[in-house]
Amino acid sequence: MLRRLPALAFGLALIALAGTTAVEAVRALPAAPVLDALRAGETVPPDERQRAALTLAGLRDARTLAARAVLLPPGEAERAAAAALMRRPLDAHTWLRLAHLRQARGATEAEVAAAVVASMRAAPTDRPLLFARLPAAAHAWAGVRAADRATVLDQVALAWDVDAARVRAVLRSPAGAALLRRMIARTRGREGLPSTAPPPGSAG
Repeated sequence: MLRRLPALAFGLALIALAGTTAVEAVRALPAAPVLDALRAGETVPPDERQRAALTLAGLRDARTLAARAVLLPPGEAERAAAAALMRRPLDAHTWLRLAHLRQARGATEAEVAAAVVASMRAAPTDRPLLFARLPAAAHAWAGVRAADRATVLDQVALAWDVDAARVRAVLRSPAGAALLRRMIARTRGREGLPSTAPPPGSAG
């Protein structure tokens, strides 16, 4: 019987944790319509966003904290995103959200780049994120650590293989075109081809 006690205690802890998660999920339901509207790209009035954020206040589930990061004003949103990532460090969507929040407040390129790279490493083949991360990566390229630059360029190359036209569309800025040229040069260098020509459709 004594040998079973650790396993029994562990099982009870899991049940308690599952119960807490279920309760938090039920309490978060009223905010779901607002979150769904934001994910769909719809405009949501600030007062509705605030009410939804208040509904989620006090909840500590990682998914709920990530959801609050979408609803709150930038400063509070960044803190909520960081708190969510402490509990769920492989949440690629929240890492990208954190990168955008840092960029919006004028954080250093190194801070933005760190969040973008963390998102890439957490879910390198997530198709929506594959394209959504590229503009932030281009903006923060100067802050990308030398050890992480291959990760960023591999993401650009993967996105290019999936949908080159879409990559051109999201990397239309001068910084984006420069990132695209770096990827093409690296790829051609690996293949032993000339690396001086710019990629099709790029400028600058």
